Amino acid sequence: EAATAGPPAGRFWASVALAVARDKAALPELLAAVRERREETVEGVKTQPKWQTAVVLLGRLGDRAAVPALVDVLADKAAPLHAVIAAVRALGKIGDPAAAPAVRKTLKRTDLSTTRFLQFSSGNVMQTVEDARWQFELACAEALARMGKPSPAVAKKYLTDDRAYVRRLARRVLEM
Repeated sequence: EAATAGPPAGRFWASVALAVARDKAALPELLAAVRERREETVEGVKTQPKWQTAVVLLGRLGDRAAVPALVDVLADKAAPLHAVIAAVRALGKIGDPAAAPAVRKTLKRTDLSTTRFLQFSSGNVMQTVEDARWQFELACAEALARMGKPSPAVAKKYLTDDRAYVRRLARRVLEM
C-alpha cells in the first residue's frame, strides 16, 4: 500500500523494499523514477540518484514491462557510464531478446565516455584514471548472451587482457 499511496519518498522506499523481495508491486514506482530521471538522493549520504537505483532494481524484478524504460537509458546522452552499464545488466537479467538490437546499438556509441576517475585515500588523496570500456563491452556481451543473442567477438578480444579479472570475466561470458 505504501508503494502506491502517500508522499513520493515513501512510495519510492516502499518500492525498493518490494523489489528486494522481488515483488512486482514495486514496478510502477520504479519505472516512474527511471522515466522521470529522478535526481533526488538521500540527504547527507553519498549515493546515486533514485533513478539509477531504480534501474538496478528493475533488473532484479526481471519484468519485461521495464524494457522500454531501460532501453531509453541506453540512448540517453546525459546518462553516465555506470547508469548505462546498470541498464545493460538489467536488460540482461530480464533476458528479452527484443532488447538485443538496442544493446548492439549501444556498443557502437562513440559519445559515451568510458573514462573513470577512481579515488583512494591513505593520508593523501590520490586519484587514478581507468578506461572502463572493458566493463561496458563485457556487460553488453553478457546481456546479449543472456538474451540468446551472443556476440562472442566482443568478449574474445579481452581473453588476452593484462588483467586477470578481465580475462576471467571474458571467459565466463564466452561460456554462457
